[in-house]
Amino acid sequence: MRTEPHEERILLIDDDPDDVELTSGALRKMNAHGSITIARMAEEGLTLAGQQNWTMIFLDHKLPGKNGMEVLPEIRLLAPEAGIVMLTGHEDTEIAIGALRAGADYYLKKSANMALELPLVAREVSEKRDLRRTLAQTTDRYRRLIENMSDLVYELDEKGCFRYISVAVVSLLGYTPQELIGMPYSQILSKNHLQLHGRQFHERRTGLRATRELPVYMKAKTGAVKTFAVNASGIYERHRRFSGTAGIARDITERRQTEESLQRSQQMLRWTLDKQERQALDLHDGSIQSLYGIGLSLEYMLQILGNDHKEITARLTEARDGLNNVIAELRNFIIRTPPDLLLSIDLEDAIESLVQAAQQTTPTRFNLAVDLDAIAQLKAETGTQILFILREAISNITKHAQATSGVIRLGMSGGRVRLDIEDNGVGFDLESRQGAGHGLVNILTRAQKLGAALDILSAPGRGTCLTLTLPNEDESAED
Repeated sequence: MRTEPHEERILLIDDDPDDVELTSGALRKMNAHGSITIARMAEEGLTLAGQQNWTMIFLDHKLPGKNGMEVLPEIRLLAPEAGIVMLTGHEDTEIAIGALRAGADYYLKKSANMALELPLVAREVSEKRDLRRTLAQTTDRYRRLIENMSDLVYELDEKGCFRYISVAVVSLLGYTPQELIGMPYSQILSKNHLQLHGRQFHERRTGLRATRELPVYMKAKTGAVKTFAVNASGIYERHRRFSGTAGIARDITERRQTEESLQRSQQMLRWTLDKQERQALDLHDGSIQSLYGIGLSLEYMLQILGNDHKEITARLTEARDGLNNVIAELRNFIIRTPPDLLLSIDLEDAIESLVQAAQQTTPTRFNLAVDLDAIAQLKAETGTQILFILREAISNITKHAQATSGVIRLGMSGGRVRLDIEDNGVGFDLESRQGAGHGLVNILTRAQKLGAALDILSAPGRGTCLTLTLPNEDESAED
């Protein structure tokens, strides 16, 4: 916002009486409601420059003692918001460039036309001053915003040394900004990531090609290593000259640790389930079959002995019955996996894992189709039971049905969740259930527990089709 005319405070530093009269006269016409203070020596001008909040300062180049160029930098420090005009009696490009570099806003040659030129110059200088003030306020506002951010904001020069780093570095890495300003960025990057991602941290690219969410390991002052997600972009001056990098680094150490812990837990869970599955298979294929063979031998001995050796027969009968009980308990153990081990596993992933495992270890190929809308309808416990049913069915298909292919579909039908399992295996007789295997009993038991309808179509040599239709939530609640 520009200063009103009656508030203009002008300092004129010039020792030539004629020039003072000429310049001050032109300034009074331009600034009728303001004040004009005159200093005739450089030292006097310096003293006055720091005493008031000047709107504009007109400084003559040729002064006794120190000239205007010598005192200009000091005046700029004393009056940072003032608009400064360098006055000279003759045109000199070198002096003009030097004055502008030293802090002047304008360079003006004294002439008889000053009364006409000064208002134009004053307007331009005033606009420059207002822009400088606005820029300073904006810079200060953004500086405060950055200093209150929890993320690490940094700026590197073209050589990769810190030109700026926010105070967040104190809480994040234990350094003060003063310790890192002027130091290379290698001071805080871990050695491994220095080689891998040093160029991205000291990014030269801009726009879509610039670094985005790059995980980078940084070293704290204590030696601890933290993980940051870095966004960085190159800074370019005029004529596309690279001048450094601006970046923001967000601490994601805890998030990464949580993700890694979750991955380890998932791996451990998969390992536990795989181990349990292997143990069940080992028991079924090894121990149970061996015990079953012993039971057959005992049965054969009972047939040979007949009724002639009643005491021995009684003992053998007792041993046979005990052996059958052991076999039953082992079979129950195989199918009795604790449901809570499966509740945290995504059902779709678990089904895919079962099918993939079957295809890796058997020649049977499966066509799998899973509807996510159907999965969304299932409670965790229901999903677990479906997974057990599917495991039993796949086991029967791959071990007993001698099938080369199968189809597994989990989807919606008539507003209910439906599971279809088909194979092209040897099939079995539905009435006698000869060749159906022990797994079918488990499937029936679990279907009843769910209150689901189970339909089985099969015939010798024609494969098997199993359809499980679950009740909806309202029906389950009524039951």
